[in-house]
Amino acid sequence: MQNDKAKPAREPQSEVAIKPEGFRPVEQVDLLTGWQQIVTGTWAGVGLLKTLPEQQVVWGQQVLIVEPGKDRHRLQTAYPETMIFKPAEFLDVVEGWPESEGLIRAKRAFNGHVAGGAA
Repeated sequence: MQNDKAKPAREPQSEVAIKPEGFRPVEQVDLLTGWQQIVTGTWAGVGLLKTLPEQQVVWGQQVLIVEPGKDRHRLQTAYPETMIFKPAEFLDVVEGWPESEGLIRAKRAFNGHVAGGAA
């Protein structure tokens, strides 16, 4: 004998977790593709670049490249040990290497805050 009682309606459950408004996962970009986009001025959004093993003592394992206008403070909170650069800043630092190495080491040591400014 079947139970004729109606089953309570279930609300559909989403398989995707809801993320806070305005926050998207950061994309991992391979170094060659990222560098090409930075040099050509086509970088858009926020992406993580893995650094070369021989440079990790200076840069860390990854750097965040963030297009102008993005909330860098929220990203710094989400990625506390990762240096954040605008594409033009990153290009300037790399083009100025090795003269810029001291600045990068200082920014990393002080979590982006160097001599009267913030990263």
